[in-house]
Amino acid sequence: MVWLVLIGVIVLVYLFVQRQKDEHRRYVRGAEGEARVAAFLATLDGKVLNNVLLPLAEGLTQIDHIFITDDCVYVVETKNYNGEVEVSTEDTWRVTYVNGKVFMMYNPVKQNIGHVKAVKALLGVDVKSVVVFCGQSAKVVNHPSVSNVYTLDTFKTAMMGYVKFSAKRLDKNAVYDKLKAADLSGNPASVRVHKAYVKRLAAKRK
Repeated sequence: MVWLVLIGVIVLVYLFVQRQKDEHRRYVRGAEGEARVAAFLATLDGKVLNNVLLPLAEGLTQIDHIFITDDCVYVVETKNYNGEVEVSTEDTWRVTYVNGKVFMMYNPVKQNIGHVKAVKALLGVDVKSVVVFCGQSAKVVNHPSVSNVYTLDTFKTAMMGYVKFSAKRLDKNAVYDKLKAADLSGNPASVRVHKAYVKRLAAKRK
């Protein structure tokens, strides 16, 4: 009986450690992808904020990047996946990795709706949603009804064109300052609240 309990404890500890390792790998992968997108945005003529935490009616929402040009604010959701991404209007998208494995992910365009809503509520200006798959071998299979999903290369081309031909309608510094003042990412209590909110959302989607 004692041995059975001991084996059960060992299995639980093993599963817990594996889960922690998986979460750490996902975090590192996400951070690497966000760093690549942030580095590119920093080269453009605009203002950029990364890893922004803003209030939303339902709680708090974390935004990977907010890029401010002379005439628009872009809310950028970054995904660091390699392989083929099948874009659709459904709640889940199919990702086929280079090794043939298939992963079903929540629609990042829908995920970004809350982010856009939070920025619009704060600024009251034109806000555009963008999703970037920045894996080095990512391939996006676009859907005719979804036009705002890019690989990192196609995103770079599109953004350089947007910035080059943007009209002077916004005070970039004023918009940046307003967002910076509202950002709660430096508040540990707010970060904890957001993490709990994300876990609840994830549980609902299962």
